[in-house]
Amino acid sequence: MGILPRLEYSITRPYPWAWYSETVTFLSVSFLVIVTLVNVAATGYEPITFISTNFNETQKFWWSAFDPNRNDPLCDSKNVMIGDTFQTVNSAFQYSVQQTSRSIPNTSYVQGTSGQPAYLINTPGISYSGRSLTTDCLNGYGSPLMNLVADLSQRSVEARASFGCSEPYEFVQERGFSQSFNLVTVFKMKQFALPAAENQIYTGVDQKTNAAFTLNAVLDDLASDILVALLGQDSNSPTSVTLVEAFSRTWCPELGAWDGSMFSTGSSSELQNCRSQKGRLGSPSQTILLKNGSTASSSSAPSSPPPDPNLLPKALNQSVENFFLAFAAATTGDLGRWDPGSIFVGNNMLNQTLSSSPDVTAIIANTSSSSVFTNLVGQNQTTSNVAVILARNGVGSGQPNGVGAIPLLASQQQPDTTITTLYTCHGRKRKSPLNLIISVIVADLSMFGAFWGTLTLVSAILAKRRGDVTANACGAYTHDSHSYSLQQRGSEEDTVGGGSGGGHYRKANSSL
Repeated sequence: MGILPRLEYSITRPYPWAWYSETVTFLSVSFLVIVTLVNVAATGYEPITFISTNFNETQKFWWSAFDPNRNDPLCDSKNVMIGDTFQTVNSAFQYSVQQTSRSIPNTSYVQGTSGQPAYLINTPGISYSGRSLTTDCLNGYGSPLMNLVADLSQRSVEARASFGCSEPYEFVQERGFSQSFNLVTVFKMKQFALPAAENQIYTGVDQKTNAAFTLNAVLDDLASDILVALLGQDSNSPTSVTLVEAFSRTWCPELGAWDGSMFSTGSSSELQNCRSQKGRLGSPSQTILLKNGSTASSSSAPSSPPPDPNLLPKALNQSVENFFLAFAAATTGDLGRWDPGSIFVGNNMLNQTLSSSPDVTAIIANTSSSSVFTNLVGQNQTTSNVAVILARNGVGSGQPNGVGAIPLLASQQQPDTTITTLYTCHGRKRKSPLNLIISVIVADLSMFGAFWGTLTLVSAILAKRRGDVTANACGAYTHDSHSYSLQQRGSEEDTVGGGSGGGHYRKANSSL
């Protein structure tokens, strides 16, 4: 015997079952087809990272129906910090989040006892995952709190709208917390000449393709009326107004008080009725700065009807009210809700909601030099900007409603208005053909080897358990009887040839 052990080979014999070979062939081919399909899905694709503007990005493959994780989000949520600016998919205004917080359940709270069911924790921002701002910020009546500052010395008008937003409390149960935040947008008057706006909006060229431009241009026109009212005062009077700061919000009689505060979330029918009515302002809170340096302010109690403010000159009061009504409709529209009562949805509602500001028209008509209102009104214009807008909608011009109209922007509505941002997403893509083939072959060989080894082992065990003592022995196969006969080695030993040291065995009736 050498240093290395002798190599051996197994002596095989057919399995003692009919159709065994055919059955094994069928099972092997079927298994190979199945594992090949599985391995193509499991190893034929490689992970990738990509950027998308849609948080609900999906990928569909031929095997997705069998993937238990097919509904899991592919994208990571976006951290929007306090002070970060962004736009909605409607792109009309810039927004930022403020006063962000999380509601976290109090695990020790017992219903019916004193204590808080949840803790409110201030946070530096929100985790945004494509939630609808329309749902979170315009729940119920969804009236924004607005404030406006008109500064004569700077010839500027700046307005701000704030929406209180909150996720459903059910999120506490799903992920352990829900978020609340204030969504704030700021409008600044751009002071471009009115004829440029007329050419693009009032003729209908741009109104159906760019709602964002339309909303801002209308607000610019109405803000210009405010500055016209300020400029039209007696500049020599010490009591002329040089700065106005006003707060207001829209309201609905069924749901809110005169100051715009809400005392009811309202039923679905009440909400629908409120949203179908023309916009109305709650009692404004106003502060003015006079030329002589003194200040004055006015506000009304929530329980009393809003008075006709005597604090502001009438022209200013008309133009400020028009601006607030338009600003509320524009911001709620940009967040995805175009109510039937919005001035940007129907011509009749525009005509019913906005005042033609006759006192502003009187200021323009009575001013000898039009250069006083440069970039605030159009060349040779003799009426207020709002009067021009209403005239284009059939008021005072003999035109039928809708001719050259600004509104009808409901077709621009995005039912689920979201923040425009970029998300980091994780998906899969198919490998190159060569890598795909190699990956699948390697996986197939591994899995099929395990399958084949298990199959042969189980078959051998079952064959030995058939009860035949000859199942594990070598012998001659007799075709006539289809049975094995065990031949005893050495039962008949004949010594052939001379000498005591040599010879061979002759096997009777045997062929080993």
